[in-house]
Amino acid sequence: MHTCYMIDGGTFNSDDRGSNPGYKVDMNIHTARYMLQTWQRLKMKEGVDRKDWYEAAVRALDWALKQQNPDGGLPQKLDYSTMTRSISVCSGRAMVGLPIIARINRRREVHAGCRERRTVFTEERRGSLLVHRPTPGLPPSDAEADSIWCLCEYWLDKYERTKDPECLARAKANGYFGFLMLCPKQLSWVKNPTQTCHTEQLNCLQYSNYAYHNRKLDCLYRLGKLTGESVFSQLFKRIVQCGFWTQVTEATIAAHNTSAWRPWKKTSGKFDSKGSLYLNELSLDANLQLLEMGIAKPVRSHSIL
Repeated sequence: MHTCYMIDGGTFNSDDRGSNPGYKVDMNIHTARYMLQTWQRLKMKEGVDRKDWYEAAVRALDWALKQQNPDGGLPQKLDYSTMTRSISVCSGRAMVGLPIIARINRRREVHAGCRERRTVFTEERRGSLLVHRPTPGLPPSDAEADSIWCLCEYWLDKYERTKDPECLARAKANGYFGFLMLCPKQLSWVKNPTQTCHTEQLNCLQYSNYAYHNRKLDCLYRLGKLTGESVFSQLFKRIVQCGFWTQVTEATIAAHNTSAWRPWKKTSGKFDSKGSLYLNELSLDANLQLLEMGIAKPVRSHSIL
């Protein structure tokens, strides 16, 4: 079950820029989630039943669930040649995706059981910070802030379903955990905005602000509303502001820079380097979250070109 299609070569692979090759389990769950949500929305809004989308999502999901390790967790990847599973990781994509899939897919009891095992595994391993980073090109043992917001979304969703106060407490704890991974202030030797940025990964020391396969903005907005704690509402506004600062408005409109700045000149010779441009889900998802929340309003224009 490959996770990447190379347009130039017309082939499928899971090499992720040539690093950390292997079949990625959580990426298939992530794909199944959004394929099922798209299938459901199209059917409800337009009366079009794309059975091929539904069946493809179910195949990806079934394959991923069969890879479960004996300890109850999911491996990050499988070796290409031997199909050997990696260590179990607490994938934010899988955690938040499985409950959504369970509500859409007909075999709810199967996915509900797997969902609860995922929950238990996350709680047991949280102390070791084996929360798998969303970047699939890096090894399974790495920990990174973006997956924390996936777990926050999981607990917020569960709280809204069950009204269990413990779920909201866990979501708030994840929110504060993610907060501790953000740069707290404007650093004096950097001209670009630094506050609210986070280190994307240890292998590429850049400070970024986008939402990588998570709903960070939505989580902060919901936490502010549900808890009444202004720190989450203020943080939401500041991250939105910094995120818009990295959005391009010239020829490559809607693209986002990969970073707001690059401390210690690790990946660039300049502190204020903003890196390359991304025009994909990294740049689009934050704006879609704002549209869904009603924070941003769509603007129709006849002068796009």
